[in-house]
Amino acid sequence: MIDRFGTLTPIGEGQMGAVFEGYDSTRNCRVAIKLLKSTDSDAVRRMQREAAVLSRVRHPNVCAIHEFDETDGQPWIMMPLVEGCALDQAWQGLPLDARVDLLIDICRGVEAAHAAGLIHRDIKPANILVCRDEQGLLTPVVMDFGVARAEHGDDGALTATGEIVGTPESMAPEQVRGEREHIDRRTDVWAIGGLLYRALCDRSPF
Repeated sequence: MIDRFGTLTPIGEGQMGAVFEGYDSTRNCRVAIKLLKSTDSDAVRRMQREAAVLSRVRHPNVCAIHEFDETDGQPWIMMPLVEGCALDQAWQGLPLDARVDLLIDICRGVEAAHAAGLIHRDIKPANILVCRDEQGLLTPVVMDFGVARAEHGDDGALTATGEIVGTPESMAPEQVRGEREHIDRRTDVWAIGGLLYRALCDRSPF
């Protein structure tokens, strides 16, 4: 589909799109390519927004955006290939202090996104990949901003009042009720609180 990246291998799927591994012939490295499931105008605008806002976030705990483009009517985002496992898998066997260290780094990444005016709206273990370097250091990376919204501006118009966006067991009350006007940074803080509960109890709070 996109010759520049060679053969695309599926590696994951989010609410808004599927993610593939490819090789970028321009950068000479392996990358992740996110393709939209739908090409309707609202979906394309969401992806454009995700790329535009995330391109302003430069933080080791947030997945960066290399490029946004469209090929033969198929919008795509190119990102670094983050090789790791989901948070709930990564912290199995770790002591509580190590789990808390991961959560602190996650908070720093989410704080960077908030500083750029972006609300994630779907913070959960599956959307946080944890990488291990050669020295064994663990680094969590917040992924999949596909249902994120800008804190200010008209992005909220892409989400209808009453529409429920996110993952039920990680949702704040205002998300469950579809109260778009009440969704802000605190919505993500609620979800991080759910991660802390999981770290302490090894199960979902609900």
